Amino acid sequence: MMREIGGSSIEEFNMMIARQTAAALCLSPEDDEDRRTKTAAAALVALMGIAPRSEVEGMMAAQLVACHNAAMECFRRAAHPAQKEPVRAENLAHAGRLSRATAALVESLDRRRGEGAPKKVIVEHRVVREPALDVSPASAPRIPAPQAPAPHKGNGHGKGHALNGHAAPNGAALR
Repeated sequence: MMREIGGSSIEEFNMMIARQTAAALCLSPEDDEDRRTKTAAAALVALMGIAPRSEVEGMMAAQLVACHNAAMECFRRAAHPAQKEPVRAENLAHAGRLSRATAALVESLDRRRGEGAPKKVIVEHRVVREPALDVSPASAPRIPAPQAPAPHKGNGHGKGHALNGHAAPNGAALR
């Protein structure tokens, strides 16, 4: 069961991750022992939900849980009705930075696992040529030789024009 918390086959490492995560939680001094125990148990459940697969992932999971918990504590403090504006703004700034760190840890963990990596698509262009036809002079189709243009009918003056011997509407020959 401890491997599910720290990602290691070494029990001592998994226990260290569990202790570090529990110690990093923002617990109020007013919290009773039952509340502290339940909060620590919830953090361990979060580690199990992340399901680290190695020691490195176990350390990342512990940081992720700690960052999330600290960010939520900053948001809680900023939302307190009696909070003065400068302190409220400072808590919101801390919460924002911690939230970005949490998101970066999630992205890093996803990339490490190959879940967030961009997919590589390879497009290959292949040219398929048809085999050459075996054409011999005997089997080649016969193409008729070009013929000379038909003799041009002139306009009666020995020269041709655009209307092929026809006169313009006024009777004049066109040149």
